[in-house]
Amino acid sequence: MDRRLVWAVTFSLGVCAVTLQRSLLPWVILAGIAVVGVGLFWGPRLRLWVFLILGVIWGNTAYHHALDQRIRSADSQTTLEISGAVIGLPRKGIRHIRFDFLILEASLDVESMLVGRTVRLRWYETDNVLTPGSRWRLAVKLRPPRGYRNQHGFDYERFLLENGIQGTGYVREGSRSPGLQTGLWVAVDRFRLNFRNHLDSSSTLVNKPLLIALAVGERSGLDSAGRKLLR
Repeated sequence: MDRRLVWAVTFSLGVCAVTLQRSLLPWVILAGIAVVGVGLFWGPRLRLWVFLILGVIWGNTAYHHALDQRIRSADSQTTLEISGAVIGLPRKGIRHIRFDFLILEASLDVESMLVGRTVRLRWYETDNVLTPGSRWRLAVKLRPPRGYRNQHGFDYERFLLENGIQGTGYVREGSRSPGLQTGLWVAVDRFRLNFRNHLDSSSTLVNKPLLIALAVGERSGLDSAGRKLLR
Protein backbone atom coordinates (compact mmCIF):
# COMPACT_ATOMS: atom_id res chain seq x y z
CA MET A 1 0.00 0.00 0.00
CA ASP A 2 1.18 3.51 -0.82
CA ARG A 3 2.80 5.03 2.27
CA ARG A 4 1.17 8.40 1.60
CA LEU A 5 -2.27 6.79 1.65
CA VAL A 6 -1.50 5.18 5.01
CA TRP A 7 -0.38 8.55 6.37
CA ALA A 8 -3.56 10.22 5.09
CA VAL A 9 -5.80 7.57 6.66
CA THR A 10 -3.93 7.82 9.96
CA PHE A 11 -4.24 11.61 9.94
CA SER A 12 -8.00 11.29 9.28
CA LEU A 13 -8.36 8.89 12.20
CA GLY A 14 -6.69 11.47 14.42
CA VAL A 15 -9.17 14.12 13.31
CA CYS A 16 -12.12 11.77 13.85
CA ALA A 17 -10.84 10.89 17.33
CA VAL A 18 -11.60 14.46 18.42
CA THR A 19 -15.34 13.71 18.21
CA LEU A 20 -14.86 11.12 20.98
CA GLN A 21 -13.37 13.64 23.40
CA ARG A 22 -15.58 14.90 26.22
CA SER A 23 -13.99 18.35 25.86
CA LEU A 24 -11.38 20.06 23.70
CA LEU A 25 -7.75 19.80 24.73
CA PRO A 26 -6.24 23.05 26.11
CA TRP A 27 -3.59 24.81 24.04
CA VAL A 28 -0.87 23.86 26.55
CA ILE A 29 -1.59 20.16 26.13
CA LEU A 30 -1.75 20.51 22.34
CA ALA A 31 1.66 22.19 22.39
CA GLY A 32 3.04 19.35 24.51
CA ILE A 33 1.63 16.75 22.13
CA ALA A 34 3.22 18.62 19.22
CA VAL A 35 6.62 18.43 20.93
CA VAL A 36 6.16 14.69 21.40
CA GLY A 37 5.24 14.38 17.72
CA VAL A 38 8.44 16.15 16.68
CA GLY A 39 10.43 13.68 18.76
CA LEU A 40 8.65 10.68 17.24
CA PHE A 41 9.25 11.95 13.71
CA TRP A 42 12.94 11.03 13.91
CA GLY A 43 12.11 7.40 14.61
CA PRO A 44 11.13 5.71 11.31
CA ARG A 45 9.13 2.99 13.05
CA LEU A 46 7.17 5.53 15.09
CA ARG A 47 6.53 8.00 12.28
CA LEU A 48 2.98 6.74 11.76
CA TRP A 49 2.09 8.03 15.22
CA VAL A 50 3.16 11.50 14.13
CA PHE A 51 0.32 11.68 11.61
CA LEU A 52 -2.19 10.47 14.20
CA ILE A 53 -0.98 13.21 16.55
CA LEU A 54 -1.17 15.79 13.76
CA GLY A 55 -4.78 14.76 13.13
CA VAL A 56 -5.68 15.18 16.80
CA ILE A 57 -4.00 18.61 16.91
CA TRP A 58 -5.68 19.70 13.67
CA GLY A 59 -9.12 18.57 14.84
CA ASN A 60 -8.84 20.31 18.21
CA THR A 61 -7.53 23.49 16.58
CA ALA A 62 -10.41 23.53 14.08
CA TYR A 63 -12.96 23.17 16.88
CA HIS A 64 -11.25 25.88 18.94
CA HIS A 65 -11.45 28.16 15.91
CA ALA A 66 -15.15 27.36 15.44
CA LEU A 67 -15.83 28.24 19.08
CA ASP A 68 -13.95 31.52 18.71
CA GLN A 69 -16.16 32.44 15.74
CA ARG A 70 -19.38 32.19 17.74
CA ILE A 71 -21.59 35.20 18.33
CA ARG A 72 -20.84 36.66 21.76
CA SER A 73 -23.41 36.47 24.56
CA ALA A 74 -23.09 40.25 24.98
CA ASP A 75 -24.46 40.76 21.47
CA SER A 76 -27.74 39.08 22.45
CA GLN A 77 -28.77 41.98 24.68
CA THR A 78 -29.48 44.48 21.89
CA THR A 79 -31.13 44.62 18.50
CA LEU A 80 -28.48 44.59 15.78
CA GLU A 81 -28.64 45.99 12.26
CA ILE A 82 -27.10 43.63 9.71
CA SER A 83 -27.07 43.21 5.94
CA GLY A 84 -26.29 40.06 4.03
CA ALA A 85 -27.56 37.22 1.89
CA VAL A 86 -29.71 34.14 2.34
CA ILE A 87 -27.77 30.91 1.86
CA GLY A 88 -29.17 27.43 1.53
CA LEU A 89 -32.87 26.61 1.36
CA PRO A 90 -35.29 28.54 3.60
CA ARG A 91 -37.65 26.26 5.49
CA LYS A 92 -41.26 27.16 6.20
CA GLY A 93 -42.71 26.41 9.62
CA ILE A 94 -46.24 26.91 10.87
CA ARG A 95 -45.73 30.56 11.83
CA HIS A 96 -42.20 31.29 10.69
CA ILE A 97 -39.50 30.88 8.07
CA ARG A 98 -36.12 29.51 9.13
CA PHE A 99 -33.08 30.35 7.06
CA ASP A 100 -29.30 30.70 7.17
CA PHE A 101 -27.92 34.19 6.65
CA LEU A 102 -24.39 35.25 5.71
CA ILE A 103 -23.61 38.62 7.33
CA LEU A 104 -21.87 40.97 4.89
CA GLU A 105 -22.31 44.29 6.70
CA ALA A 106 -23.05 45.39 10.27
CA SER A 107 -22.98 48.53 12.38
CA LEU A 108 -19.48 49.76 13.20
CA ASP A 109 -19.56 48.82 16.89
CA VAL A 110 -20.07 45.11 16.11
CA GLU A 111 -18.76 44.91 12.53
CA SER A 112 -15.56 43.04 13.38
CA MET A 113 -17.50 40.45 15.41
CA LEU A 114 -20.26 39.79 12.88
CA VAL A 115 -19.13 40.30 9.28
CA GLY A 116 -18.38 36.98 7.63
CA ARG A 117 -20.36 34.98 10.19
CA THR A 118 -23.29 32.74 9.27
CA VAL A 119 -26.34 32.75 11.54
CA ARG A 120 -29.54 30.70 11.57
CA LEU A 121 -32.58 32.95 11.86
CA ARG A 122 -36.32 32.65 12.30
CA TRP A 123 -38.66 35.27 10.84
CA TYR A 124 -42.11 35.08 12.38
CA GLU A 125 -45.41 36.14 10.81
CA THR A 126 -43.87 37.36 7.55
CA ASP A 127 -45.13 37.29 3.98
CA ASN A 128 -41.69 38.01 2.53
CA VAL A 129 -40.37 35.47 0.03
CA LEU A 130 -36.80 34.41 0.80
CA THR A 131 -34.70 32.82 -1.92
CA PRO A 132 -31.07 31.64 -1.99
CA GLY A 133 -28.76 34.55 -2.73
CA SER A 134 -31.33 37.28 -2.04
CA ARG A 135 -29.96 40.22 -0.06
CA TRP A 136 -31.69 41.69 2.97
CA ARG A 137 -31.22 44.37 5.60
CA LEU A 138 -32.44 43.03 8.93
CA ALA A 139 -32.90 44.09 12.53
CA VAL A 140 -32.17 40.95 14.54
CA LYS A 141 -31.62 39.56 18.00
CA LEU A 142 -28.69 37.13 18.05
CA ARG A 143 -27.25 34.70 20.57
CA PRO A 144 -24.48 32.10 20.60
CA PRO A 145 -25.40 28.71 19.13
CA ARG A 146 -26.85 26.55 21.82
CA GLY A 147 -29.07 23.56 21.85
CA TYR A 148 -29.93 20.33 23.54
CA ARG A 149 -28.53 16.87 23.97
CA ASN A 150 -31.00 14.04 23.88
CA GLN A 151 -30.66 10.61 25.40
CA HIS A 152 -29.41 9.18 22.09
CA GLY A 153 -26.40 11.46 22.09
CA PHE A 154 -27.45 14.10 19.53
CA ASP A 155 -25.74 17.39 20.33
CA TYR A 156 -27.53 20.23 18.53
CA GLU A 157 -24.92 22.85 19.47
CA ARG A 158 -22.16 20.72 17.97
CA PHE A 159 -24.34 20.15 14.90
CA LEU A 160 -24.63 23.92 14.36
CA LEU A 161 -20.90 24.51 14.76
CA GLU A 162 -19.99 21.64 12.43
CA ASN A 163 -22.30 23.16 9.80
CA GLY A 164 -20.67 26.57 10.08
CA ILE A 165 -23.47 28.25 12.05
CA GLN A 166 -21.94 30.77 14.46
CA GLY A 167 -25.16 32.06 16.00
CA THR A 168 -28.93 31.82 16.08
CA GLY A 169 -31.68 34.36 16.53
CA TYR A 170 -34.80 35.93 15.10
CA VAL A 171 -35.74 38.82 12.84
CA ARG A 172 -37.61 41.79 14.27
CA GLU A 173 -37.98 43.61 10.97
CA GLY A 174 -36.35 43.64 7.58
CA SER A 175 -36.39 44.87 4.02
CA ARG A 176 -35.11 43.55 0.70
CA SER A 177 -31.84 45.01 -0.59
CA PRO A 178 -30.98 45.31 -4.29
CA GLY A 179 -28.75 42.76 -5.94
CA LEU A 180 -28.17 39.03 -5.58
CA GLN A 181 -25.34 37.00 -4.12
CA THR A 182 -23.60 35.03 -6.86
CA GLY A 183 -21.57 31.84 -6.95
CA LEU A 184 -21.77 28.17 -7.81
CA TRP A 185 -23.42 27.07 -4.56
CA VAL A 186 -25.99 29.86 -4.79
CA ALA A 187 -26.91 28.62 -8.27
CA VAL A 188 -27.16 25.05 -6.95
CA ASP A 189 -29.42 26.17 -4.09
CA ARG A 190 -31.68 28.09 -6.49
CA PHE A 191 -32.03 24.98 -8.63
CA ARG A 192 -32.86 22.94 -5.51
CA LEU A 193 -35.47 25.51 -4.46
CA ASN A 194 -37.12 25.57 -7.89
CA PHE A 195 -37.15 21.77 -8.06
CA ARG A 196 -38.61 21.56 -4.54
CA ASN A 197 -41.35 24.04 -5.46
CA HIS A 198 -42.09 22.06 -8.64
CA LEU A 199 -42.49 18.83 -6.68
CA ASP A 200 -44.53 20.54 -3.98
CA SER A 201 -46.96 22.03 -6.50
CA SER A 202 -47.59 18.71 -8.26
CA SER A 203 -51.06 17.26 -7.74
CA THR A 204 -50.18 13.75 -8.91
CA LEU A 205 -47.22 12.83 -6.70
CA VAL A 206 -47.69 10.55 -3.70
CA ASN A 207 -45.76 11.13 -0.46
CA LYS A 208 -44.29 14.43 -1.63
CA PRO A 209 -42.34 15.15 1.60
CA LEU A 210 -40.36 11.92 1.16
CA LEU A 211 -39.67 12.61 -2.53
CA ILE A 212 -38.52 16.15 -1.73
CA ALA A 213 -36.21 14.84 1.00
CA LEU A 214 -34.66 12.32 -1.39
CA ALA A 215 -34.41 14.76 -4.31
CA VAL A 216 -33.09 17.95 -2.70
CA GLY A 217 -32.20 16.96 0.87
CA GLU A 218 -35.05 19.00 2.39
CA ARG A 219 -36.50 17.09 5.36
CA SER A 220 -38.60 19.75 7.06
CA GLY A 221 -41.84 18.29 5.67
CA LEU A 222 -41.23 14.77 6.96
CA ASP A 223 -43.11 13.32 9.89
CA SER A 224 -41.43 11.04 12.43
CA ALA A 225 -42.21 7.92 10.37
CA GLY A 226 -40.62 9.44 7.27
CA ARG A 227 -37.49 10.48 9.17
CA LYS A 228 -37.18 6.99 10.61
CA LEU A 229 -37.52 5.48 7.13
CA LEU A 230 -34.66 7.63 5.78
CA ARG A 231 -32.38 6.49 8.59
